[in-house]
Amino acid sequence: MMFKLCLRLNFVFLLSFASAQNGSNYFQADPFYLYKSEKDNFSDSSNIESLDIRPVYKYSSLNKLYLSYKSFYYFNDNAPNLENTSDIWVSKGSNLFNSIHLDFSNSYISLSVEPFMYLAQNKFHNSQFTKDIDAKYSILNDGIPHSEQPYSVLSIRESQIYLHKNGFGIGISNANMWWGPGIHNSLNMTNNTTGFPHLMLGSISEQRWKNYGLNMRYYFSKFDSNNPTQPYFTALLGSIRIYSKPIISLGLIRTFLSGGNISDEEVSARDAMVLPFQSFFKSDLVIENNFLSPQDDVDQTFSGFINILFPESKLKLYLEYGWNDHRWDWHDFRAYPDHSGALCVGTRKFGLFNNPDYLIGFEYFNNNFGRVYNNPSPSWYGKEYFHYSSYNGRRYTAHSGSNSDDLLLFFGELKSNSSYIISFNYERHGLEKSLKTKENAGKLPEVKIEAKLDFRYKIGNYNLLLFYEYEYLENVGFGYFSKDLGLFIKDIPVRKSNVFGIGFEKELGEIFQ
Repeated sequence: MMFKLCLRLNFVFLLSFASAQNGSNYFQADPFYLYKSEKDNFSDSSNIESLDIRPVYKYSSLNKLYLSYKSFYYFNDNAPNLENTSDIWVSKGSNLFNSIHLDFSNSYISLSVEPFMYLAQNKFHNSQFTKDIDAKYSILNDGIPHSEQPYSVLSIRESQIYLHKNGFGIGISNANMWWGPGIHNSLNMTNNTTGFPHLMLGSISEQRWKNYGLNMRYYFSKFDSNNPTQPYFTALLGSIRIYSKPIISLGLIRTFLSGGNISDEEVSARDAMVLPFQSFFKSDLVIENNFLSPQDDVDQTFSGFINILFPESKLKLYLEYGWNDHRWDWHDFRAYPDHSGALCVGTRKFGLFNNPDYLIGFEYFNNNFGRVYNNPSPSWYGKEYFHYSSYNGRRYTAHSGSNSDDLLLFFGELKSNSSYIISFNYERHGLEKSLKTKENAGKLPEVKIEAKLDFRYKIGNYNLLLFYEYEYLENVGFGYFSKDLGLFIKDIPVRKSNVFGIGFEKELGEIFQ
């Protein structure tokens, strides 16, 4: 009864808003809005925003205050399966999300706040992974991070305040982040789960000088109980953009997880803060540690990316490549550049067939291709010390998780009053289980295939959103072995899911300027 009442109130509350629509000064981390932002970027090649490290505030010397409202309803007939949805965890059954977002910026301060309500039926579903089977896979998006039925949240998200001068300063935030040029995956940071509280020092927008642009940020956080191991998180990242023909961006990202309540290493807040400035090579760390073994529980990731934009042809090419392990020295790095390697590569093309509204692209992610003979690479996001790089039950890193790959193909049309994106996704989990080794003989990965339609239409001052996703999951929980093929004694475990969504977005406009 309470759930039905909230459903009715949700739409009454939504329809009570009416106002003119305007644009905001704020670029969220959410890739949900990135297609349109990138199209707008190419429409004005003289003022292309750098969107590889988000969130971003567009610089403004004037006082600008914006208010917006959004409301979504999802129905899911099986296990949760949506990725990169932040606080919107679409459980089995009905799911409601309402929020009001406010952001403000001027020459010295930038801030945002977004009170929200989320209510989910969270009907029971069988999760294929338990801690006793393979713990690092229990953090995938189809797990059971919340047991309450219904599950409800009334809180504040996308909240941040930065004090700055000309776009460079310091602040605190719990907003989602996205680091890297990808739109479906990133090696280090995505909005796949709830944003966590953190301190940020650096640029909130690109710093321009002649034909060059610079972004530099330092992050520090002490995870709360939303990560049961409560480790420190530290990151240093930056990018340089060269405004030439084509426009080239080069970026580096280094992150650390350390300390916490189950790690054998005792790490102070001060120790954790300086980790991004330590040597890349373990040989140097051994010398610094009086020739004793350096700390081993610390989890490091390091990646670099290149993003190439061709404004005239409205084409974007990008590659991110990284490692999750220290190297012993330069020789080790040169000899085994693929050891613990991971990559995300893709392209997005706007203006296809000379139609300014058409879009096509692909993206491929893999964090399990690097191997050293007789010495398997450590799993990305695979350390129990840090609860597998998770927060609030899901990973803040790549949603496909450890030992996975993920292929995305998409096509769409983006008009001023309507748009649609059709996408196809092929994703595999547990690739290490199919290695040709004695202990893994006959094992196969879990395979997920998704088809998705995202349709948006402007009705008056409202943006209507319609959504559908079909998921087919095969070899659920790694329950099938190739040796069963000849015996026909076991069916391949399969799961199917359908998610339907409808929503409204309303930018209530610029309050004052």
